[in-house]
Amino acid sequence: MHAAWGVQLPVLLLLLGSLIPLGTGDEADFSDHITCYECEGQLGNSTCSTPGVDIDKVLNQVSCVRGGCLKWAYYKNSQLQLVRTCSLRVNMSIYLHSACRQERRGNGFICICPNDLCNSAAMTTALPAAALAAQLLLLLLLEKLF
Repeated sequence: MHAAWGVQLPVLLLLLGSLIPLGTGDEADFSDHITCYECEGQLGNSTCSTPGVDIDKVLNQVSCVRGGCLKWAYYKNSQLQLVRTCSLRVNMSIYLHSACRQERRGNGFICICPNDLCNSAAMTTALPAAALAAQLLLLLLLEKLF
């Protein structure tokens, strides 16, 4: 075994393990009827991106029979877009889990939540930053190994 593996393999396994989402034990089953905010616009330059304190007056609301509310930031024609809606209204396969994650294709970032109007502007978490940091460390380690 290569000497570097003695130290780097446990670190690599720890980083890979940190990327696996862990449940809290009280995860929603996403079968309840909820209401979500709905809008689409350029991130940083639209009412959808920064609705302000009067969010209920500015953004439309949509009924979501089942599924969750989502907030999705993605690139379209080299512009960062933001979508808020019900998960049933987007044409993609989404794993319903209360978390934020990067799109499979790496083109954007999606947060999903199971409660009424939970896709508001205040929807932030430290998990995406920690996951991104872990991914960057993993890439650096792999670069050194290969």
